[in-house]
Amino acid sequence: SDLAPPCEHHDRMAEHAKTLAKEGKHLVFCGPRTLDDHGDDAIDIRYDNEGGARQIAAHVVDKGHRNVLLMPGTPNGGTASERLRGFRTALAAGAAQEYGVIETSFDREPAREALLAHLREIVPVGSRPPFSAVLCGTDQVAMGVLDALHEHGLRCPEDVSITGYDDVPSARDLSPALTTIRVPYEELGALAVRHALDDPHADAGVLPVELIVRDSVAAPR
Repeated sequence: SDLAPPCEHHDRMAEHAKTLAKEGKHLVFCGPRTLDDHGDDAIDIRYDNEGGARQIAAHVVDKGHRNVLLMPGTPNGGTASERLRGFRTALAAGAAQEYGVIETSFDREPAREALLAHLREIVPVGSRPPFSAVLCGTDQVAMGVLDALHEHGLRCPEDVSITGYDDVPSARDLSPALTTIRVPYEELGALAVRHALDDPHADAGVLPVELIVRDSVAAPR
């Protein structure tokens, strides 16, 4: 849902859902709501995307961070928009300041390039930036942020704390291990198949996510 412009993607998916419904089939969406009003043409299997972002941002605020950079991911993407909204809600509730937003794709290298370019503009190599933490929209973005910090002579979490989202298998193997949000992707997939084959109109609710606290977040110095 984050690869095409929102209106274009919405129209394409709505038409696809209607076509399948005419054949007695259903389109299943896993994750953030893709179509605002699709009636009985499609099925939503969702997780608490925005709530997870609030949870991890609140964790960063609780650690004492008050000036936080946001890197939510793809501009105008549904997933990134919900996570950005969750970040902002938690920062406002904790009286923390949003330093700014850097938008990139959800991939590691574009995130590295974007943050490194910004750091080179604002501080000399090895000097701490004005922000003390970076909230990332995915673990891949967080990996790119970690790369950029290292290239600029900065340490995580001593100089800048980092969080991810998704809890990909490699997140625990980073140095430092990544604090992130675990999404129940296996359960999402199982529910999608179950609803598509057995009971397409059953209410799956919203699956919970889990804050995974590791080593990439510490109190700011």
